[in-house]
Formats: sequence, structure tokens, C-alpha cells
Amino acid sequence: MSLLVIENIRFQIEDKVLYQDASIVLHHGEHVGVTGANGVGKSTLLKMLQGELLPDSGEIVWQPNTQVGYLDQHLTIDPTLSIYDFMALAYRDLVEAERALNAIYASMSVDTSDAVLAKAARLQSQLEAQDFYRISHRIEQVAAGLGIAPLGMQTAMGQLSGGQRHKVMLAKLLLEQAEVMLLDEPTNFLDAEHVTWLAEFLNQYTGTFMVVSHDEAFLESITTAIFDIDQSKIRKYKGSYQQALEQKAQQSETQHKQYLAQQKKMDKLATYIRKNGAGVNARIAKGRKKQLAKMVPIEKTRRVSR
Repeated sequence: MSLLVIENIRFQIEDKVLYQDASIVLHHGEHVGVTGANGVGKSTLLKMLQGELLPDSGEIVWQPNTQVGYLDQHLTIDPTLSIYDFMALAYRDLVEAERALNAIYASMSVDTSDAVLAKAARLQSQLEAQDFYRISHRIEQVAAGLGIAPLGMQTAMGQLSGGQRHKVMLAKLLLEQAEVMLLDEPTNFLDAEHVTWLAEFLNQYTGTFMVVSHDEAFLESITTAIFDIDQSKIRKYKGSYQQALEQKAQQSETQHKQYLAQQKKMDKLATYIRKNGAGVNARIAKGRKKQLAKMVPIEKTRRVSR
């Protein structure tokens, strides 16, 4: 069953048409690289998929209740939050559940009713089922993998540079484990070892993701399919980045051969017309002259009938 269907979308910025009757389908578990020349609309596609932009026409339909995580470079962040606390926002629901549980425990000195005990039991089961008590360990793992830990986990977000902020936002997105991740140039500001770590993380990711990246080696290492944007269309190729390039080259060669064959037919027809056109026209004129000669003039016909 499809997770996402893009059907006949059109999108234009000023006088440039990025998409014209573009269609594509995304399935569960696909790891997709979005490729194309600069300016064809790769980042624009991700913005449209998470609702930041709307197509001029056509449809973008997600399967109902699909959780989509997006690496938003323009997200407003509380500058007073520490790096650790910002990353912990990935587990906001669980943190709230723990707070509610602690509040119940604090109130048990005056209320130990069955309803209170049952609510505490539900919250405790939720925290344990989602491995809440390993949150700190997971945060530390991702922070180390992306090179964030040396910044100091208690450093305020407002003190970070743009590149450092980008890494922390990426870390939070990875921790959220959304059903679908939309990643726009995630390797920006990452050293080679951190790119390797990210590739390993994504290869183990059981969900679906779409990645825009100029790093061809990175795309080759993580993709199971490619969405290539070219001439205002989106074409899907199965396999890795290199396999997609080979498929695209083969298609281009086939189309070129078909074009040459068509041109050859047209040239042959034009040559025939040049050689035989005058003779054909002369024969047609001669035939018409003979037909006219056989026709009886109307006035002559009238005189005979009298």
C-alpha cells in the first residue's frame, strides 16, 4: 500500500515552472534520495510534502495519520534551552507522562484510591514500554555520533553557530523516529566520520525517508530508490544512486535512438517529396484536365434538352 501519492502537481515560482503534471508514489520502508540539477525544485518538493508550500494544482495525499518529521532550518527555538533539553523534546510526550506520574506519587499521601493507583500503573507501563529510562543514553549516543557532545550538552541553544544548530536539530529529528523523515542536506556541517555514522543510522532505520543531498557517496550508501527531478517531471528509479544513473542513461539513450529513427523517417519522406512532388502534381493536374474535358457545359446541355 502506498504511503504517499503525488498526482499531476504543477508548481511555478515567478516565471519558472518547477513541476508540470508531475506524479510519483512513495511506499512504506523506502529510503529515497531526491536528485536533480540545481534549481529544479528538490528542496521545494520536501517543503510541499510537509505543508510549507502548496502546489498550484494536482494532489499530494499522505496515508491518514502518517507522522512526518522535517528538518526545518527556520524553526523558532527557545535560545535558553540547553542542547540536552532541546534534544529531549523528541520525547516530549514521555517527559509529560513522567511528570504526571511523579505528581501522582506526590499526592498519594492523601489519595490512594483505586482510580489514582490505576492511572499510575498505566503511566508506568507506558514509560517502560517505550524505554523511557534509556532516553539519556540515546541522547548521548546521537550527540556523540553527530559530533555534538564536544559542544557541551548544557550549552544554551542561543550560543550555537548556524552549523552547530543544524546538527542539534538533526539529532532531535533522528531521536523522534517519525514514520517518515524529510531530510534536506543533512550532511551539511558534518565531518566525514559523522557522515559515516549518519549513513549507518539511516541504513538501520526501519521507517521511510527522503533525502536531498549533493553528496553522491552518501546517497549511494543509503538509498533503495531515487526520485529524479528533470524537465518538470519526477521519475522514480529502483536501487542505489549509481543504479539510478545507469537506468536514466539507458532511458536517455533509448529516447535518443527513437528520436534519430523518427528524424530519419522524416528526412526520407522530405527527400521523396522533393524528388517526386513535381511529377505527382503534374499527374494530378493532367487528370483534372481530362475530367474537365469530359464534362458537358451547362448552357450546351440546356440547348440540347430543348
